[in-house]
Amino acid sequence: MRRPRRHPGGWFIIDALLAMGVIVILAATLAAAMSSQRKAEARLAATRESIRLAEQTLVALQAAQPAPQVGEGVTIQVESADTSAAAPAGWHWVTVTVTHDGRKTTLAGLAPAGGVQ
Repeated sequence: MRRPRRHPGGWFIIDALLAMGVIVILAATLAAAMSSQRKAEARLAATRESIRLAEQTLVALQAAQPAPQVGEGVTIQVESADTSAAAPAGWHWVTVTVTHDGRKTTLAGLAPAGGVQ
């Protein structure tokens, strides 16, 4: 004759450990995804800032004003563009290159002749 068992055989402990393992794996995956998202967000912000600075510089050149002031780690280069495209009288093509936090942006546009510094 069989006697009834008092203990379920440890299945509860195994089940609880497996559930905790799954939760730990999901938390680690979520942390890695959030870190990657923050890095991408920082890269996008640096790209937006460099585009904004390039646009401001080109507008300042077109208005015959000085280039905007930039902070540390930011460089702005303005060069005459070597293009065969025709420009209106008194204007010429320039390229504005901005480097901000390692993100490089180049913008081409028209500026008054003699306005490139």
